[in-house]
Amino acid sequence: MKKTIALFKIMLDSTYGISSFKYKASKNHMEVLKFIGLMLILVVSLSPMLLGYIVYIESSYKGLQSYGAQGAVITLGVVLSSTLILILGLFYVISTFYFTSDMEHLITLPLRPAQILGAKFGVVLVSEYITELFIVLPPIIIYGIGEGAGVLYWIYALIGILIIPVIPLCIISMIAIVVMRVTNIGKKRDLYRTIGSLVVIFALMGIQFYIQNVAERGGIQKISNMLFSESGLINIIASAYPPAAWISKALIQSNGINGLVMLLFFLAASAVFLILFEYLGEKFF
Repeated sequence: MKKTIALFKIMLDSTYGISSFKYKASKNHMEVLKFIGLMLILVVSLSPMLLGYIVYIESSYKGLQSYGAQGAVITLGVVLSSTLILILGLFYVISTFYFTSDMEHLITLPLRPAQILGAKFGVVLVSEYITELFIVLPPIIIYGIGEGAGVLYWIYALIGILIIPVIPLCIISMIAIVVMRVTNIGKKRDLYRTIGSLVVIFALMGIQFYIQNVAERGGIQKISNMLFSESGLINIIASAYPPAAWISKALIQSNGINGLVMLLFFLAASAVFLILFEYLGEKFF
């Protein structure tokens, strides 16, 4: 475990250029201003989409409140986050696991395959947190404030935010390991990266176009029906992916024993997937 953690810290520093940025910033304060400027541009560019999402979550919460089903907004956040990781994460996982420049050096070190994979998994997990926070935080905060949630709710929410990406990331990581084991993709890495980038771009464009199209034809109400009805998308995915329902119920019922039981189910399932991922990585990486 110590080797995995140490390797993770090195990889994280290398991936995000943390030490390099600190060094440059200490020599030239303009680097800090450049970084702040880039962050401001990013915030401004994402603000319209994020504000629209927050407004939709808030209106959905108020609409569902009259039916006593306002907790569905939490399930929406969990389902959306998990689905995006499953759909868009495969290419990023394969790229990080197999196509980084450090692989030639890592395989010469006295490290087990599971230790290398564990560190790389951690780096990908940190990246997924960025996406997850934008999707999961708004419904958690809106529901928590609206319901006057207690301390346990916020503790469970913090645990949930940290663990939600684990299962979908384990699933696509195991798929990546199997795919790379039985195919010859490694010899065509540039083509693979290009295809992966195009898939991500077109997927995001498709999602945006579909939502805009539905909104123009039926407005917010139609989107809500599509998502929250008994046969809607949220219930279908939650039924096929029980962990989404477990963590949602853990938060909604956080003031009772059922909430704790659901949280333990969710944590146990995440641990099982991590064990399976480690086993598969040790055997086939």
